Amino acid sequence: MIFSIHKLFRTNRSHQKFQRDRFGRLMFELKIFFKRLIARLFAVGDRMSARVKGFTLIELLMSMLIASVIISTLLAFTVNIMETDRKEQAKVESQSDVQAALNYIADDMQEAVYIYDADSLNTVSPNGIQDQLPTFTSSTPILVFWKRKYYAPTDDVYVNAGKTITKKVGCLEYGTTTTNGTCDPNAPIGSGRYAYSLVAYYVMYGSDSNFSNAVRLGRWELNDGIRSSCQSSDITTCSDPKPYARIDVTPPTAIAGSSMVNYWSVPDQGFAPFASTGGTVDALMNKWTRATAGFASTNTPTVLIDYLDDSPYSADQDDGTLGSNTPAGNPAVVIPIRANVAGTPSTNPDCYKEDVGTGNGGSINTAASLRVPSTFTGIPSSFYVCVNPTQNVARIYLRGNTLARLRPNQTESQRRVFDSTYLSTGNIRAFGRGRVYTQ
Repeated sequence: MIFSIHKLFRTNRSHQKFQRDRFGRLMFELKIFFKRLIARLFAVGDRMSARVKGFTLIELLMSMLIASVIISTLLAFTVNIMETDRKEQAKVESQSDVQAALNYIADDMQEAVYIYDADSLNTVSPNGIQDQLPTFTSSTPILVFWKRKYYAPTDDVYVNAGKTITKKVGCLEYGTTTTNGTCDPNAPIGSGRYAYSLVAYYVMYGSDSNFSNAVRLGRWELNDGIRSSCQSSDITTCSDPKPYARIDVTPPTAIAGSSMVNYWSVPDQGFAPFASTGGTVDALMNKWTRATAGFASTNTPTVLIDYLDDSPYSADQDDGTLGSNTPAGNPAVVIPIRANVAGTPSTNPDCYKEDVGTGNGGSINTAASLRVPSTFTGIPSSFYVCVNPTQNVARIYLRGNTLARLRPNQTESQRRVFDSTYLSTGNIRAFGRGRVYTQ
Protein backbone atom coordinates (compact mmCIF):
# COMPACT_ATOMS: atom_id res chain seq x y z
CA MET A 1 0.00 0.00 0.00
CA ILE A 2 1.39 3.26 -1.02
CA PHE A 3 0.90 6.34 1.22
CA SER A 4 1.36 9.89 0.37
CA ILE A 5 4.23 11.56 2.25
CA HIS A 6 2.29 14.72 2.52
CA LYS A 7 -0.54 12.91 4.15
CA LEU A 8 1.78 11.23 6.58
CA PHE A 9 3.23 14.46 7.77
CA ARG A 10 -0.19 15.90 8.15
CA THR A 11 -1.09 13.05 10.38
CA ASN A 12 1.94 13.52 12.55
CA ARG A 13 1.26 17.21 12.95
CA SER A 14 -2.24 16.44 14.10
CA HIS A 15 -0.91 14.02 16.70
CA GLN A 16 1.52 16.56 18.01
CA LYS A 17 -1.17 19.12 18.30
CA PHE A 18 -3.31 16.65 20.16
CA GLN A 19 -0.50 15.92 22.57
CA ARG A 20 0.11 19.60 23.15
CA ASP A 21 -3.54 20.22 23.80
CA ARG A 22 -3.66 17.29 26.18
CA PHE A 23 -0.66 18.52 28.15
CA GLY A 24 -2.00 22.04 28.29
CA ARG A 25 -5.32 20.79 29.52
CA LEU A 26 -3.62 18.77 32.25
CA MET A 27 -1.64 21.77 33.36
CA PHE A 28 -4.79 23.81 33.27
CA GLU A 29 -6.58 21.25 35.43
CA LEU A 30 -3.67 21.12 37.89
CA LYS A 31 -3.60 24.88 38.08
CA ILE A 32 -7.30 24.98 38.80
CA PHE A 33 -6.90 22.22 41.45
CA PHE A 34 -4.16 23.98 43.34
CA LYS A 35 -5.95 27.29 43.20
CA ARG A 36 -9.05 25.67 44.65
CA LEU A 37 -7.00 23.82 47.31
CA ILE A 38 -5.31 26.99 48.47
CA ALA A 39 -8.60 28.86 48.47
CA ARG A 40 -10.22 26.10 50.49
CA LEU A 41 -7.45 26.12 53.12
CA PHE A 42 -7.78 29.84 53.67
CA ALA A 43 -11.53 29.60 53.62
CA VAL A 44 -11.38 27.08 56.54
CA GLY A 45 -9.30 29.52 58.60
CA ASP A 46 -11.74 32.30 57.88
CA ARG A 47 -14.67 30.16 58.86
CA MET A 48 -12.94 29.16 62.10
CA SER A 49 -12.30 32.81 62.88
CA ALA A 50 -15.88 33.65 62.19
CA ARG A 51 -17.10 30.89 64.47
CA VAL A 52 -15.26 32.21 67.61
CA LYS A 53 -16.65 35.72 67.34
CA GLY A 54 -19.66 34.92 69.62
CA PHE A 55 -21.36 32.37 71.98
CA THR A 56 -24.67 30.70 71.86
CA LEU A 57 -27.24 31.26 74.62
CA ILE A 58 -26.61 27.81 76.07
CA GLU A 59 -22.87 28.49 76.22
CA LEU A 60 -23.49 31.77 78.01
CA LEU A 61 -25.82 30.15 80.57
CA MET A 62 -23.35 27.35 81.26
CA SER A 63 -20.53 29.85 81.68
CA MET A 64 -22.61 31.90 84.11
CA LEU A 65 -23.50 28.81 86.12
CA ILE A 66 -19.89 27.67 86.39
CA ALA A 67 -18.72 31.19 87.27
CA SER A 68 -21.39 31.56 89.98
CA VAL A 69 -20.39 28.27 91.57
CA ILE A 70 -16.73 29.26 91.62
CA ILE A 71 -17.40 32.78 92.91
CA SER A 72 -19.82 31.63 95.62
CA THR A 73 -17.31 29.04 96.81
CA LEU A 74 -14.51 31.60 96.94
CA LEU A 75 -16.79 34.14 98.62
CA ALA A 76 -17.86 31.66 101.31
CA PHE A 77 -14.22 30.73 101.89
CA THR A 78 -13.23 34.41 102.16
CA VAL A 79 -16.10 35.23 104.53
CA ASN A 80 -15.19 32.24 106.70
CA ILE A 81 -11.57 33.37 106.89
CA MET A 82 -12.63 36.93 107.79
CA GLU A 83 -15.05 35.70 110.47
CA THR A 84 -12.41 33.40 111.95
CA ASP A 85 -9.91 36.25 111.99
CA ARG A 86 -12.50 38.51 113.62
CA LYS A 87 -13.17 35.98 116.37
CA GLU A 88 -9.47 35.39 116.97
CA GLN A 89 -8.87 39.13 117.18
CA ALA A 90 -11.74 39.44 119.67
CA LYS A 91 -10.22 36.63 121.75
CA VAL A 92 -6.87 38.40 121.85
CA GLU A 93 -8.46 41.72 122.81
CA SER A 94 -10.63 40.10 125.48
CA GLN A 95 -7.70 38.25 127.07
CA SER A 96 -5.57 41.39 126.89
CA ASP A 97 -8.27 43.48 128.60
CA VAL A 98 -8.75 40.90 131.35
CA GLN A 99 -5.01 40.74 132.05
CA ALA A 100 -4.68 44.53 131.97
CA ALA A 101 -7.55 44.87 134.47
CA LEU A 102 -5.98 42.28 136.78
CA ASN A 103 -2.62 44.05 136.64
CA TYR A 104 -4.31 47.39 137.37
CA ILE A 105 -6.10 45.97 140.44
CA ALA A 106 -2.92 44.33 141.74
CA ASP A 107 -1.05 47.62 141.35
CA ASP A 108 -3.94 49.47 143.02
CA MET A 109 -3.67 47.15 146.02
CA GLN A 110 0.05 47.57 146.63
CA GLU A 111 -0.57 50.24 149.29
CA ALA A 112 -3.64 48.49 150.74
CA VAL A 113 -3.74 48.53 154.54
CA TYR A 114 -6.85 46.38 154.97
CA ILE A 115 -9.01 44.18 152.71
CA TYR A 116 -12.61 43.39 153.65
CA ASP A 117 -13.76 39.76 153.42
CA ALA A 118 -17.20 38.24 152.82
CA ASP A 119 -18.22 38.50 156.47
CA SER A 120 -17.55 42.24 156.49
CA LEU A 121 -19.43 42.89 153.24
CA ASN A 122 -22.43 40.80 154.28
CA THR A 123 -22.78 42.31 157.76
CA VAL A 124 -24.00 45.74 158.79
CA SER A 125 -22.27 48.11 161.19
CA PRO A 126 -20.73 47.78 163.76
CA ASN A 127 -19.54 44.34 162.62
CA GLY A 128 -19.40 45.07 158.92
CA ILE A 129 -19.72 47.82 156.31
CA GLN A 130 -22.54 46.49 154.13
CA ASP A 131 -24.77 49.44 154.99
CA GLN A 132 -21.95 52.01 154.75
CA LEU A 133 -21.01 51.55 151.10
CA PRO A 134 -22.91 53.38 148.36
CA THR A 135 -25.50 51.40 146.43
CA PHE A 136 -25.82 51.55 142.66
CA THR A 137 -28.48 49.98 140.47
CA SER A 138 -27.70 46.36 139.53
CA SER A 139 -24.26 46.53 141.14
CA THR A 140 -22.60 44.55 143.93
CA PRO A 141 -19.33 45.40 145.75
CA ILE A 142 -16.87 42.50 145.51
CA LEU A 143 -13.42 43.84 146.41
CA VAL A 144 -13.22 46.60 149.05
CA PHE A 145 -10.07 47.84 150.77
CA TRP A 146 -8.42 50.81 152.45
CA LYS A 147 -5.17 52.09 150.94
CA ARG A 148 -2.65 54.87 151.31
CA LYS A 149 -2.94 57.10 148.27
CA TYR A 150 0.13 58.99 147.17
CA TYR A 151 -0.14 62.51 145.79
CA ALA A 152 2.94 63.48 143.77
CA PRO A 153 4.33 67.06 144.18
CA THR A 154 3.09 67.90 140.67
CA ASP A 155 -0.51 66.72 141.29
CA ASP A 156 -3.26 69.33 141.43
CA VAL A 157 -5.65 69.40 144.40
CA TYR A 158 -8.60 71.68 145.17
CA VAL A 159 -8.03 74.22 147.94
CA ASN A 160 -11.47 75.81 148.27
CA ALA A 161 -14.93 74.52 149.08
CA GLY A 162 -16.28 75.30 145.61
CA LYS A 163 -13.49 73.26 144.00
CA THR A 164 -12.57 76.05 141.62
CA ILE A 165 -9.02 76.79 142.79
CA THR A 166 -6.15 74.31 142.66
CA LYS A 167 -2.60 74.20 143.95
CA LYS A 168 0.23 71.79 143.34
CA VAL A 169 0.74 69.35 146.19
CA GLY A 170 4.39 70.40 146.35
CA CYS A 171 3.30 74.00 146.96
CA LEU A 172 0.69 73.41 149.68
CA GLU A 173 3.05 74.40 152.51
CA TYR A 174 4.07 77.65 150.78
CA GLY A 175 2.31 80.94 150.18
CA THR A 176 -1.23 81.39 151.45
CA THR A 177 -4.29 79.17 151.38
CA THR A 178 -4.84 79.68 147.65
CA THR A 179 -1.56 81.17 146.39
CA ASN A 180 1.83 79.58 145.81
CA GLY A 181 4.09 82.28 147.28
CA THR A 182 7.71 81.47 146.46
CA CYS A 183 6.85 78.02 145.18
CA ASP A 184 6.95 77.69 141.38
CA PRO A 185 3.99 75.51 140.30
CA ASN A 186 6.00 74.39 137.27
CA ALA A 187 8.71 73.04 139.58
CA PRO A 188 7.22 72.44 143.05
CA ILE A 189 9.81 72.40 145.80
CA GLY A 190 7.70 70.63 148.42
CA SER A 191 7.34 66.88 148.89
CA GLY A 192 4.53 64.50 147.97
CA ARG A 193 1.78 63.60 150.45
CA TYR A 194 -0.13 60.49 151.49
CA ALA A 195 -3.82 60.26 152.35
CA TYR A 196 -6.12 57.34 153.05
CA SER A 197 -8.79 56.30 150.57
CA LEU A 198 -11.48 53.64 150.49
CA VAL A 199 -11.63 51.72 147.20
CA ALA A 200 -14.43 49.41 146.08
CA TYR A 201 -14.68 47.34 142.90
CA TYR A 202 -18.24 46.61 141.81
CA VAL A 203 -19.57 44.00 139.42
CA MET A 204 -22.10 45.96 137.34
CA TYR A 205 -24.80 44.09 135.44
CA GLY A 206 -27.43 46.73 134.73
CA SER A 207 -28.18 48.18 131.31
CA ASP A 208 -26.20 51.24 130.27
CA SER A 209 -26.43 52.83 126.83
CA ASN A 210 -22.74 53.75 127.00
CA PHE A 211 -21.64 50.15 127.27
CA SER A 212 -22.56 46.67 126.08
CA ASN A 213 -25.33 44.52 127.51
CA ALA A 214 -22.73 42.31 129.18
CA VAL A 215 -21.20 42.67 132.66
CA ARG A 216 -18.80 45.47 133.58
CA LEU A 217 -16.24 46.03 136.33
CA GLY A 218 -16.42 49.44 138.00
CA ARG A 219 -14.06 51.17 140.43
CA TRP A 220 -15.32 53.54 143.14
CA GLU A 221 -13.06 55.61 145.40
CA LEU A 222 -13.56 57.83 148.45
CA ASN A 223 -10.54 60.02 149.22
CA ASP A 224 -9.43 61.89 152.27
CA GLY A 225 -8.04 65.37 151.69
CA ILE A 226 -4.51 66.48 152.55
CA ARG A 227 -4.48 67.61 156.14
CA SER A 228 -2.91 70.81 157.29
CA SER A 229 0.13 70.85 159.54
CA CYS A 230 -1.86 73.16 161.86
CA GLN A 231 -4.76 71.42 163.61
CA SER A 232 -5.75 74.31 165.88
CA SER A 233 -9.45 74.58 166.62
CA ASP A 234 -9.24 78.18 165.39
CA ILE A 235 -7.74 78.15 161.92
CA THR A 236 -7.26 81.94 162.04
CA THR A 237 -4.49 81.40 164.54
CA CYS A 238 -2.57 79.19 162.11
CA SER A 239 0.30 80.76 160.22
CA ASP A 240 0.34 80.78 156.43
CA PRO A 241 -0.51 78.79 154.54
CA LYS A 242 -3.67 78.53 156.65
CA PRO A 243 -6.06 75.57 156.24
CA TYR A 244 -8.83 76.35 153.80
CA ALA A 245 -11.42 74.89 156.20
CA ARG A 246 -12.02 72.91 159.36
CA ILE A 247 -14.27 70.00 158.36
CA ASP A 248 -16.43 67.73 160.46
CA VAL A 249 -15.69 64.14 159.42
CA THR A 250 -17.44 62.65 162.44
CA PRO A 251 -19.29 59.39 161.68
CA PRO A 252 -23.03 59.47 162.49
CA THR A 253 -22.50 56.89 165.26
CA ALA A 254 -19.92 59.04 167.08
CA ILE A 255 -20.30 62.12 169.28
CA ALA A 256 -21.15 65.09 167.10
CA GLY A 257 -18.13 67.25 166.32
CA SER A 258 -15.69 64.75 167.80
CA SER A 259 -13.75 64.45 164.53
CA MET A 260 -12.87 67.93 163.28
CA VAL A 261 -9.95 68.14 160.88
CA ASN A 262 -8.13 71.10 159.32
CA TYR A 263 -7.49 70.56 155.62
CA TRP A 264 -5.30 72.11 152.97
CA SER A 265 -7.13 70.21 150.22
CA VAL A 266 -10.73 69.07 149.95
CA PRO A 267 -11.75 65.52 151.03
CA ASP A 268 -14.51 63.75 149.11
CA GLN A 269 -17.99 64.29 150.43
CA GLY A 270 -18.93 61.51 152.86
CA PHE A 271 -15.36 60.66 153.79
CA ALA A 272 -14.70 59.75 157.41
CA PRO A 273 -11.46 58.31 158.76
CA PHE A 274 -11.32 54.90 160.36
CA ALA A 275 -10.29 54.61 163.99
CA SER A 276 -6.69 53.55 164.47
CA THR A 277 -6.83 52.84 168.21
CA GLY A 278 -9.16 51.06 170.61
CA GLY A 279 -9.29 47.52 169.29
CA THR A 280 -7.97 45.03 166.77
CA VAL A 281 -7.53 46.06 163.17
CA ASP A 282 -10.44 43.83 162.11
CA ALA A 283 -12.76 45.29 164.73
CA LEU A 284 -11.79 48.89 163.99
CA MET A 285 -12.15 48.53 160.21
CA ASN A 286 -15.54 46.87 160.50
CA LYS A 287 -16.80 49.66 162.72
CA TRP A 288 -16.08 52.28 160.07
CA THR A 289 -19.03 54.46 159.09
CA ARG A 290 -19.25 57.19 156.50
CA ALA A 291 -19.55 60.86 157.42
CA THR A 292 -22.95 62.27 158.25
CA ALA A 293 -22.97 64.37 155.07
CA GLY A 294 -23.23 61.24 152.95
CA PHE A 295 -21.73 60.62 149.53
CA ALA A 296 -21.84 62.98 146.59
CA SER A 297 -24.26 61.89 143.87
CA THR A 298 -21.54 62.50 141.29
CA ASN A 299 -19.20 59.98 142.91
CA THR A 300 -20.09 56.92 140.84
CA PRO A 301 -17.99 53.93 139.75
CA THR A 302 -15.67 54.33 136.79
CA VAL A 303 -15.90 51.39 134.39
CA LEU A 304 -12.57 49.61 134.27
CA ILE A 305 -13.48 46.82 131.83
CA ASP A 306 -16.52 45.87 129.75
CA TYR A 307 -17.57 42.57 128.11
CA LEU A 308 -17.31 40.38 131.20
CA ASP A 309 -19.22 37.11 131.05
CA ASP A 310 -22.84 37.15 132.19
CA SER A 311 -23.63 33.46 131.81
CA PRO A 312 -26.31 32.34 134.29
CA TYR A 313 -24.98 30.83 137.47
CA SER A 314 -25.86 27.30 138.48
CA ALA A 315 -24.73 25.42 141.56
CA ASP A 316 -22.86 22.76 139.58
CA GLN A 317 -20.34 25.40 138.53
CA ASP A 318 -19.36 25.68 142.18
CA ASP A 319 -18.05 22.14 142.67
CA GLY A 320 -14.75 22.50 140.84
CA THR A 321 -15.88 20.73 137.69
CA LEU A 322 -17.36 21.91 134.43
CA GLY A 323 -21.00 22.83 134.81
CA SER A 324 -23.94 21.33 132.99
CA ASN A 325 -26.46 23.07 130.84
CA THR A 326 -29.38 22.42 133.16
CA PRO A 327 -31.36 24.30 134.06
CA ALA A 328 -29.58 27.40 132.79
CA GLY A 329 -25.93 26.76 133.48
CA ASN A 330 -22.99 26.98 131.17
CA PRO A 331 -20.86 23.87 130.64
CA ALA A 332 -17.84 26.02 129.82
CA VAL A 333 -17.84 27.78 133.21
CA VAL A 334 -16.05 26.48 136.27
CA ILE A 335 -15.48 28.40 139.52
CA PRO A 336 -12.28 27.07 141.14
CA ILE A 337 -12.70 28.80 144.52
CA ARG A 338 -15.24 26.93 146.60
CA ALA A 339 -18.14 28.54 148.41
CA ASN A 340 -17.67 29.48 152.07
CA VAL A 341 -18.85 26.79 154.46
CA ALA A 342 -19.39 27.76 158.09
CA GLY A 343 -17.31 25.76 160.53
CA THR A 344 -15.04 24.36 157.82
CA PRO A 345 -11.34 25.21 158.15
CA SER A 346 -9.87 26.92 155.12
CA THR A 347 -7.77 24.70 152.87
CA ASN A 348 -6.35 27.76 151.15
CA PRO A 349 -5.65 30.22 154.01
CA ASP A 350 -3.40 32.60 152.07
CA CYS A 351 -5.16 32.31 148.69
CA TYR A 352 -1.92 30.90 147.33
CA LYS A 353 -3.50 28.09 145.32
CA GLU A 354 -5.71 29.37 142.55
CA ASP A 355 -7.76 26.17 142.22
CA VAL A 356 -8.32 25.30 145.89
CA GLY A 357 -11.45 26.33 147.76
CA THR A 358 -11.88 28.35 150.91
CA GLY A 359 -13.69 27.82 154.18
CA ASN A 360 -15.05 29.71 157.14
CA GLY A 361 -13.77 29.37 160.66
CA GLY A 362 -17.29 29.63 162.01
CA SER A 363 -17.25 33.18 163.34
CA ILE A 364 -16.99 36.63 161.89
CA ASN A 365 -13.56 37.95 160.92
CA THR A 366 -11.58 34.79 161.46
CA ALA A 367 -8.15 34.18 159.98
CA ALA A 368 -9.61 31.97 157.26
CA SER A 369 -9.64 33.05 153.65
CA LEU A 370 -13.12 33.69 152.31
CA ARG A 371 -14.57 33.94 148.86
CA VAL A 372 -16.33 37.16 147.96
CA PRO A 373 -19.14 36.91 147.15
CA SER A 374 -20.18 33.95 149.30
CA THR A 375 -22.94 33.11 146.81
CA PHE A 376 -23.66 34.14 143.23
CA THR A 377 -27.40 34.06 143.59
CA GLY A 378 -28.76 36.93 141.53
CA ILE A 379 -25.35 38.21 140.39
CA PRO A 380 -22.90 37.17 137.64
CA SER A 381 -20.00 34.90 138.51
CA SER A 382 -17.42 36.57 136.27
CA PHE A 383 -15.75 38.59 139.05
CA TYR A 384 -14.89 37.16 142.47
CA VAL A 385 -12.01 37.19 144.92
CA CYS A 386 -10.40 35.11 147.64
CA VAL A 387 -9.51 37.33 150.61
CA ASN A 388 -7.58 36.87 153.83
CA PRO A 389 -7.67 40.14 155.83
CA THR A 390 -5.20 38.90 158.44
CA GLN A 391 -2.48 38.36 155.85
CA ASN A 392 -3.68 41.33 153.78
CA VAL A 393 -3.73 39.22 150.63
CA ALA A 394 -6.29 38.58 147.90
CA ARG A 395 -6.55 36.61 144.67
CA ILE A 396 -8.71 38.23 142.03
CA TYR A 397 -10.55 36.29 139.31
CA LEU A 398 -12.00 37.71 136.09
CA ARG A 399 -13.78 36.02 133.19
CA GLY A 400 -14.37 37.82 129.89
CA ASN A 401 -16.80 36.82 127.15
CA THR A 402 -15.46 37.05 123.59
CA LEU A 403 -18.91 36.67 122.03
CA ALA A 404 -20.13 39.64 124.07
CA ARG A 405 -17.49 41.72 122.33
CA LEU A 406 -18.66 40.45 118.93
CA ARG A 407 -22.37 40.81 119.77
CA PRO A 408 -22.53 43.67 122.30
CA ASN A 409 -26.22 44.51 121.85
CA GLN A 410 -27.64 41.00 121.86
CA THR A 411 -29.29 39.34 124.81
CA GLU A 412 -27.36 36.97 127.04
CA SER A 413 -28.98 33.86 125.54
CA GLN A 414 -27.87 34.93 122.05
CA ARG A 415 -24.19 35.18 123.05
CA ARG A 416 -23.97 32.49 125.70
CA VAL A 417 -20.67 30.65 125.46
CA PHE A 418 -20.64 26.87 125.30
CA ASP A 419 -17.03 26.64 124.19
CA SER A 420 -14.39 27.54 126.76
CA THR A 421 -12.15 28.93 124.02
CA TYR A 422 -14.45 31.96 123.93
CA LEU A 423 -13.99 32.63 127.64
CA SER A 424 -11.00 34.78 128.59
CA THR A 425 -10.13 33.87 132.17
CA GLY A 426 -7.39 35.11 134.42
CA ASN A 427 -6.44 35.57 138.05
CA ILE A 428 -3.74 37.32 140.00
CA ARG A 429 -2.56 37.29 143.61
CA ALA A 430 -2.20 40.74 145.15
CA PHE A 431 -0.56 41.77 148.41
CA GLY A 432 -1.37 44.86 150.43
CA ARG A 433 1.92 46.24 151.73
CA GLY A 434 0.57 49.42 153.30
CA ARG A 435 0.46 50.01 157.02
CA VAL A 436 -1.93 51.92 159.26
CA TYR A 437 -0.38 55.00 160.86
CA THR A 438 -1.98 57.27 163.40
CA GLN A 439 -2.39 60.89 162.39
